[in-house]
Parts: sequence; structure tokens; C-alpha cells
Amino acid sequence: MYKNQFEIKDKNQNSSEITNFIFTYKNNNSISEIKKSILIQEKVNEFSQREILYFCINMYLDFSKIEEFLKSKYNHNLPKEIKLQKVEKTFLDYITIENKEGFANDLKNSFNIEFGIDFKIMIELLKNDGIFSFTQFAPFFRSIKDYFNRDIGSQTALNDLYKHTKDEQNYYAKNITTVQSKLNPLITKYRVK
Repeated sequence: MYKNQFEIKDKNQNSSEITNFIFTYKNNNSISEIKKSILIQEKVNEFSQREILYFCINMYLDFSKIEEFLKSKYNHNLPKEIKLQKVEKTFLDYITIENKEGFANDLKNSFNIEFGIDFKIMIELLKNDGIFSFTQFAPFFRSIKDYFNRDIGSQTALNDLYKHTKDEQNYYAKNITTVQSKLNPLITKYRVK
């Protein structure tokens, strides 16, 4: 439309010469891109204001055709920001001692019936001892639940019902002693001195 309006308003414009020039160099693959740039720049320097405008319109229309083609071929409805999914840690990633696999396996075999508060006591004791390292309970819970592959209690029960406060330690002293007696041999076996 712009091209037609330009040509209609300016009958003296030698539009075919400019069009031929554009297509000669645009479609000539035997000339390097740098050489094309130089030739186009030299030619543009010879153009009148009107010819430069016409040249720009033609180049813009070529760009618009390419853009339209690309839009028709590719889905541009992608999210503006693609977020990388964070890979969730495995249970072994939360263990700080050297022989993680051996410790995790022995822990799973030793604590094969505990759940709920007793299981959370075990977690808190190992965390206080520096063997478990985590800042967020939810991903740690998912990893330990997957590793133990049995009912250990719900995330809410483990996280909210027992916080290992001084009052809770006093109230659950017997449970803590029982859990600690099962943990001590494991800690002694796997702790690097």
C-alpha cells in the first residue's frame, strides 16, 4: 500500500531502477554480505531524499514479509520468561557425612517401623548432630519419604506437631532416649573423626 501510494504521487520517481537495484544485490549470493553493504551504501549516497524514502519503504516491506512468514511458521506465544525447573535434591543430598549411601541404607533398615513424632525426633537429632542439613522442611520431607518408601507420617504431622523445643524434649524424653539409642551406633559407625 505505501509503495503504491509513493509511486502514484511521484510519477517522476524512477522506482523500477531502485527496485531492480534492491533485488540485484539482495538476491545475489555470489557477493559477500560486506560487499553488498558497501554497494548499497554507495548507491544510497546517490539517491535523492525521495529515492531514499522509497528505498526504505521497499526494505521495510521485505522485512515485513519475512516477519509475517516467520510468525506463520513458528509459535510466538511462548512465555516471556522461561523458568528453569529446579531439580529437587535426593535424600542423599541432605546427608553431610562421607558414606551417604551406607548411612542412608542402615538408617532405613534401623528405623523401619517408626513414624510420626518418633520419626521426626530421629530427623531432629540427626539435624542437631550435623548429619542432616536442610533449611526447608518440605523438600527434605519429600526426599526422605521417597527414600524410605513407606508411611513415615504426613508432612504436616512431622513438621508441625513436633518442633524439638525444650518443652517437647522434656515431654518426649523417653521417645528421644529410645531413638538416640538406635542412632548412636550408626553415628559412631559412619562419623569420620
